[in-house]
Amino acid sequence: LDEQGWCVGCKQHHVAHDPSRPPRYAKYCPKAQDRVLPILAIGAAGTCVGSRIGGHQRRGGGRMRQEHRQHCPIAITDEFRSSRTCHRCFGPVRLARARRIVKGKIAWVSVHGAVQCCNPHCSRRHSIQGRDGNASINIGIACSSRLLEGASIPPFNPRLSRVVHTTTTNNTSSSALDTKSTPPTSDLHARGAPAAAGQT
Repeated sequence: LDEQGWCVGCKQHHVAHDPSRPPRYAKYCPKAQDRVLPILAIGAAGTCVGSRIGGHQRRGGGRMRQEHRQHCPIAITDEFRSSRTCHRCFGPVRLARARRIVKGKIAWVSVHGAVQCCNPHCSRRHSIQGRDGNASINIGIACSSRLLEGASIPPFNPRLSRVVHTTTTNNTSSSALDTKSTPPTSDLHARGAPAAAGQT
């Protein structure tokens, strides 16, 4: 593209850099494009239409999508359980906890903005990760599976998520997680393996 946004390969205007011109959608040019255009995935529930968070600017609706669409394709995907699922093991997550002084006493409180995986066998079990960062990765995974296979993977599919999370427990306390961290001992290990033939 030249300085004004015109493609030197096909002589078409791909990106409207001039604010006075009407916005145009980003196009892929096989003659001049040397890399694949990224796809921006946006959660369907995060458009912020009709809502306003105190201290934050209104970024929802179609205005921001129109501006983003000038540079890359936009994909709207379902963000079902994206902030409640770990992107490593697809297990449930809980809010991280920290010690705070409440009314002169040290107490454990939930930290909004940070999550911790509840799966005792997950590689991210004992590490704290950002809530928005974890949710953005899950939205990207759900969007890519939707584009490649035509449906979201079971952890993010509203129709199949109930079957996936039936074996998980709602008790995410530290005592319950520590109890689940020890794998159950099978009856064979409890009684001992049978002796082989010819051995005493």
